[in-house]
Amino acid sequence: MQGIHIGVDVASQWLDICQGAEQPVERITNQMASISRWLGTLPTQAFIAMESTGHYHQLLAQLAYDAGHTVYVLNPRDIKHYALGIGRRAKSDVIDARILQRYLRHEVAYLRPWQPMTAAQRAIHSLFNRRSTLVKQRQSMAMTCRGLEPPPKALAAAMTALKALIDELEQRIIACLQENKARHAGYLSILSVPGIGSLTAGYLSNLFDSKSFTRGDQVVSFLGLDLVFQDSGKKQGRRYLSKRGPGEARRLLYNAAMSAARGAFKPMYE
Repeated sequence: MQGIHIGVDVASQWLDICQGAEQPVERITNQMASISRWLGTLPTQAFIAMESTGHYHQLLAQLAYDAGHTVYVLNPRDIKHYALGIGRRAKSDVIDARILQRYLRHEVAYLRPWQPMTAAQRAIHSLFNRRSTLVKQRQSMAMTCRGLEPPPKALAAAMTALKALIDELEQRIIACLQENKARHAGYLSILSVPGIGSLTAGYLSNLFDSKSFTRGDQVVSFLGLDLVFQDSGKKQGRRYLSKRGPGEARRLLYNAAMSAARGAFKPMYE
């Protein structure tokens, strides 16, 4: 794929930019004004790669996409193994930017371009992430206080308050799904599958709405439910799930599967 290939190492306060193996790495601040000025110096079409960093990369990705460039948000684990494979002996922001540029230049034909979510899709995704955090904190609180005699007086009140907060976020998720007719129709369709509840249906409907899947195996791989194996000659390695992708989706689907195994799919499960 012809064009300029750029690797950007993203930090909370700055970006280290590599536009070629023979060019010096440039550093700019991770702010809208600086990023916009830099994007204005690029050719019409550029390929820009960065690692997924939670939220620090989102401003660069969105601005680069809006400017008409092709954006790739990469799995940090893939870049780490690539760097080790080509013999990297040290790690720094400058080196990471060069590694990203080299990886993109050689592998761009096999990578999937990044597509931004709509405001509604981001809102639903954010609500699911916040709910997941609260569920983990509630479970952690219960485990921390287990076995204390007598039980702390404030524990029950705290658990009840967290449960109410979790329930409120669930109601907001359902309300967001109902705002779009097509998304809500998908939600109701998925909800009709035995074992799948409102949360799992909501997560999947938003996922299918925001990603351009064309085959079922793409969904399986995206969710990290595909098999990993290492075979060599007559040796067959152990099969296990890759678990790449959103852990919250696998948790919801596991709960849905166990629910289905106790109901409509019990004969199949047994």
